[in-house]
Amino acid sequence: MRGATGAASRPAWRPIVVGASLWLIATLPAADAMQTPSEPQSPAELYAQAEQLFSSAAQSDSIPLFSRLIALLQPSGAGSRASDEPDLLVLSFYHRARAHLNLGDEDAARSDLQSLLLVQPGFEIERHLVSPKLAALFDATRSDVVGYLLLTISPDDAHITVDGVTTRSSFEPVALVAGTYEVVAARAGFARFRDTLEIPAGNTVQRHVVLERDSAVVMLYTRPSGAKVLLDGQPIGTTEGIASADLLLRGAAARYPSWEFSSRFVVDDLLLGSHEIEVQIDGYRPLRTRVQVDSLVDFNAGGLILEPLRGTIVLKSLPEGATVLVNGSPEVPRPAGSADTSGNAPDAPYLELAPGQYRITVTQTAGGMYEDSVRLLDRDLLTLDISLRLSVLFLGVLGGDEHGARTVVDGLREAMLAVDHWIYLERVDTDPSLAEGAGLTAAGLRDLAELASPVAGNVDWNGVQSEYDAKLGGSVYLLAVLSDDLLASHADLWVWPAAPGPSTPDRIRVPLEDSGSLARFVDRLERPFTSTRAWLGALVLDSEAGSYPIVFDITPNGPAEQAGVRIGDAIVAVDSVPPERAAEVRELIDRHAPGSDVTVGLRRGTATISVQITLGTSPSVIAPGDPAQAYAAVWAAGNAAGASTDATVPRWVAELNVAGVLMQARMWDAAVRRLRSVRVPSDSPRAQAMIDYYLGIALESIGPRYLENAREALSRAAAVQNARLLHWDGPYLAPRALARLGRLGGPLQRD
Repeated sequence: MRGATGAASRPAWRPIVVGASLWLIATLPAADAMQTPSEPQSPAELYAQAEQLFSSAAQSDSIPLFSRLIALLQPSGAGSRASDEPDLLVLSFYHRARAHLNLGDEDAARSDLQSLLLVQPGFEIERHLVSPKLAALFDATRSDVVGYLLLTISPDDAHITVDGVTTRSSFEPVALVAGTYEVVAARAGFARFRDTLEIPAGNTVQRHVVLERDSAVVMLYTRPSGAKVLLDGQPIGTTEGIASADLLLRGAAARYPSWEFSSRFVVDDLLLGSHEIEVQIDGYRPLRTRVQVDSLVDFNAGGLILEPLRGTIVLKSLPEGATVLVNGSPEVPRPAGSADTSGNAPDAPYLELAPGQYRITVTQTAGGMYEDSVRLLDRDLLTLDISLRLSVLFLGVLGGDEHGARTVVDGLREAMLAVDHWIYLERVDTDPSLAEGAGLTAAGLRDLAELASPVAGNVDWNGVQSEYDAKLGGSVYLLAVLSDDLLASHADLWVWPAAPGPSTPDRIRVPLEDSGSLARFVDRLERPFTSTRAWLGALVLDSEAGSYPIVFDITPNGPAEQAGVRIGDAIVAVDSVPPERAAEVRELIDRHAPGSDVTVGLRRGTATISVQITLGTSPSVIAPGDPAQAYAAVWAAGNAAGASTDATVPRWVAELNVAGVLMQARMWDAAVRRLRSVRVPSDSPRAQAMIDYYLGIALESIGPRYLENAREALSRAAAVQNARLLHWDGPYLAPRALARLGRLGGPLQRD
């Protein structure tokens, strides 16, 4: 709209108070007033130069600079936008007016003051810092240009605009350029007010407006912000922003700081009757409230707290120091006894998670792994009984024969179902670049399989171990390589342990046409875990004279002797199963736990008798170089048993097995250090004899420098009568130790 003066209406800029000196002066270096200023780079720089001249003895020289600045900042036409730097424009008019007045040009000064007030009608001067003549001229000019509007609105929180510019309802007049204005007042729950007012120059127009109520409203704040609001099932908007710091929250909302809530959201146009307001946001439980409107008033719903969708997974028996991963990412469980969002206080560590499908993994150094997949619903309380087992991570199959690959995958899965000590985890969906980055390819591993040693070739097995440890973190890794990309006849299973175990892999070949080959491989994994095994107390050998194995020796006071077994008895049945060879007897006995009973059929002369033997307990020690062993599994088992507090597992057996793996990997120095640290019970010379025998082999293998130490260890082993190798029913140890001593110059002579 246009005012009476014909000038365009202006927004009510904030007042600027100007004194005789401005802060900009302090930011500039001193300069001689007669210096030619450098070419300015911006309006601020031009203003600084002009203001500096204005404050000098050459004040008149500032007028051209202020004029240039006004030309830059003043809108060029009716449709042009206001200056981005109105303060500089106003100050330029003001200083040029003062300079003109000081030169005696009152008309030019009046024109500048009028232009100033058209830009900012609320402009004020500091009267105690200017001359009375300037103050009088300013007041006269303002009376010709500016009028005032004193507007009060009920209710006083209505939103008011004057010609589209927000203003305030107050008890102080608002300065406006004289003219005609459209005034609009709006407030939720009230009819909008709109009117046109004429503001004459030099006068104050007063107006009091009472808005008419037309509906009820509900005011609310949500935590968090960004919630969709629905009224009677229809969306009406979304909460946004941040509540003001002075917001007064009550009830449960008072526990939270105001900045966690949205700014005020107003639900308006509520007529008499019942209404439902719903607040919802993805990932949170929707919140519904019903409002009964019996009169058209304001309702304050206050702070509405949306609870996140959450379920609880209780980790029962979680080992201390274990790492918990959710879908592969580490998570720190909340401590037992602390309440979750549903008010429960589980008696074990727990996770609070949004509804969804999760893979929960628990790992502990040397202790093993637990993994389970769960589907969690909102407010679910699931309990997982965490029982760690050593893990076999199957990394997939390299090779293009899809039928052969499926045979390996399905066969391993089926065979591992019967395993008690391992947790079998398929990681066949692992990024293929992980294997390639570690240098593992089908062609490369096929070539490596033809070499004499698995550590030959160009595969950095230490790097392979580190790569998979960092990304997957299992106990033992298993990778299958098919012999051919088109029609594979067999697969090589490469098995290696996680660090700190030796990175030397085992390679075990399984024919694909043999359906039991994968089951036998799995049996190799399972067997080393029995650090203790059932003890028969009899040395059984194959007999060339008969069809059944023969008892060759009996341990005094052992289980077999106590049951009445004699040397020379033929074993014709173990639990009704007839064995043909001694190895079958050992296998049948191994199926029993120590302390259990086994029925053994014996042929003694022409008679056949049956005895019941209560099996004893024997340590189980691996033999380096045994093709039936998976040494990666032995390492993992020994490491876990050595770290266990289970008193039923002899620690010295676990440590001896770990040393045996180091010997298998030809890490002789490490094996010697491990063997020298093993401590056996003082009343078990047979156990010490085993350790000394292994120690002698490791010292001999290091080189000539330690041959004398090797002879000492082997001599100690040979001196223990009835000592056995591998287990209490194994071969006698002394003859083996003496044979090695013979190559080293014979046993040491003792006084």
